[in-house]
Amino acid sequence: MKKYILSVFFISFFSFIGYSQDSDGDGISDANEAILGTDPFDDDTDDDGLLDGFEDANQNGIIEAGELNPTRFDTDGDGLSDGLELGLSAPQGSGTTGFVADADAGATTTDPLNPDTDFGGVIDGDEDLNRNGVVDSGVGETDPNNGADDGTLSLIKKDFRKEIKISKNPISNNLNIMLNKQYEFVEVRVSNILGQTIKTFREKNVRNLNFKVSKEPGIYFVDLLTNQGQKAMLKIIKK
Repeated sequence: MKKYILSVFFISFFSFIGYSQDSDGDGISDANEAILGTDPFDDDTDDDGLLDGFEDANQNGIIEAGELNPTRFDTDGDGLSDGLELGLSAPQGSGTTGFVADADAGATTTDPLNPDTDFGGVIDGDEDLNRNGVVDSGVGETDPNNGADDGTLSLIKKDFRKEIKISKNPISNNLNIMLNKQYEFVEVRVSNILGQTIKTFREKNVRNLNFKVSKEPGIYFVDLLTNQGQKAMLKIIKK
């Protein structure tokens, strides 16, 4: 009888230890990360600069009202990362790659759960065209915290899909995009058919883009944003 009781005790004890283990130190147990779909060995699964345990505030493995999604770089889908909207100048953890720092270190912020923070009719990412967290002059930006200026967006903000070319589609390896001219910078965001961000990066002084969309076959969307506020979305099929 004593052996049975001890066996039950040790099984229960080690099960508890396994359940409560937090391998990456992000505040969410490995068990709850499995429920949530986050990486138990990456403290910032979606690379938005925020710890997984910060986004899942009560760390129970369920995304509830008022919480951010630790598997989505941009929870509200407005084109700005969650960390950028909250004004981060540096990542909270050590597992973040491709982090975009807020250019004014949090002096101004937007709501990562509301794609149109000022309710002016234009989403935050279309107001902060270069997506650096600051209202820059001379590039047609408006203030995502001031709904009154949403109707004054510069005409330079337009879709330039018809002015660029891609080498082929479907693709088997890299995607080659030929732009209509050279730009000071072009921001690229690749997402899958579920809207999950695969990668984001910025190329400077560029006329052509050549990069790997994904290792896995499927349908992907490539969003381009130039320093002049021109945008395009490409639907790419990876064989």
